[in-house]
Amino acid sequence: AVVSTQSTGVTEGLLRSFQPVDKSRVKSLSDIQKSLLNHALSFPSAERVVYSTCSVYDEENERVVEEVLGLHSREWELVKVIPSWGRRGNVQVFPEADKCVRCLPEDETNGFFLSCFIRKENVSDKDFLAGKENPKCVLQLSILR
Repeated sequence: AVVSTQSTGVTEGLLRSFQPVDKSRVKSLSDIQKSLLNHALSFPSAERVVYSTCSVYDEENERVVEEVLGLHSREWELVKVIPSWGRRGNVQVFPEADKCVRCLPEDETNGFFLSCFIRKENVSDKDFLAGKENPKCVLQLSILR
């Protein structure tokens, strides 16, 4: 299942540089994103949940992941996605963000962020951690529109 909502990157158009938007709007969007991600992690049969946004804002990316992971850390953890990708998440905001992927306007994007939660009992899945395609991914949460 793919759950979609709005993020700043989609609504702002192609950014050529980091441009601040209304902080209350970013807060509102991040609250929705946290709610959706919390809900996705509550499914008992979910083994992996991919969280991605089209945003450059820490509040919609690392801070959402950090807060939600803090609520679910007994059952879930982050795994490093696309290990060969150079630009990682902002570790100054969230220490585990080095497991996440980020794109910025200078990468010719509106902004992009990607993280993957894996249920702790599944962490030994070597194919997944090696970056190979895994058909067992049962839920993907993409914040697109």
